[in-house]
Amino acid sequence: MKIELKKNSLAHLDHCWIIGNGPSLEYTSLCLLKGEITIGFNGIGNIFEPTYYCLINKQLFEPYNKPFVEAMQQCKNTTFVITDNIEPCSWMERYHIVKRSHDVVAIHERFAPDFKVTYRRGTTLGELGIPLANYLGIKTIYMIGVDATLSGPNNLSFHGLMTKNEKERTFTKKEREREHDTTAKMIDHIKVLYEREGGKIYDCTYDPNRTIGWQFFKKRDYYETIDNIRNAK
Repeated sequence: MKIELKKNSLAHLDHCWIIGNGPSLEYTSLCLLKGEITIGFNGIGNIFEPTYYCLINKQLFEPYNKPFVEAMQQCKNTTFVITDNIEPCSWMERYHIVKRSHDVVAIHERFAPDFKVTYRRGTTLGELGIPLANYLGIKTIYMIGVDATLSGPNNLSFHGLMTKNEKERTFTKKEREREHDTTAKMIDHIKVLYEREGGKIYDCTYDPNRTIGWQFFKKRDYYETIDNIRNAK
């Protein structure tokens, strides 16, 4: 069933959680997020059912990712937020379609005024995750599983997912470094846009050695943050 998300519909809530797909989730107890507003991406359905499930990559629906699709089908209480390059599936009980725009000026200057359009930025976090939270009126984002690392498995392969390029060849270290740097610059800019709207973003990704994630986000401990939220209620 196609639905229209309502602007500022969660403005009465002061925060949400964005859940990436990084290997650090192995050390993160997601059951503590019960009752929280959560925004998840890509392979998160294998381990958790988010409030909003964001997807921009249609290749994740290819036959070689069948287990991922089967896991998504079990997310009965989520709202899928998908870009217009993805065809809605019959099992998506609730979904919202967002058009991808290549407006270069808008990409660098603002979020789309409504959430029927997003500016193509190349990452689910940048195209849908943070803009969705902004549109819903949420002013504090806590992130987990956003590893952004060049070593170890990447966020998709950790869940056993592959894009066409990853299926057909292995990226070189130089290619991964170039993609990482490009993504970092874009995410840093998204952070600035969100802060311009009065929002704050904290990275609670499990990172005891301070070696993963984008360093331009303020760091917080996941379990301490959960305790502080509960104590404030």
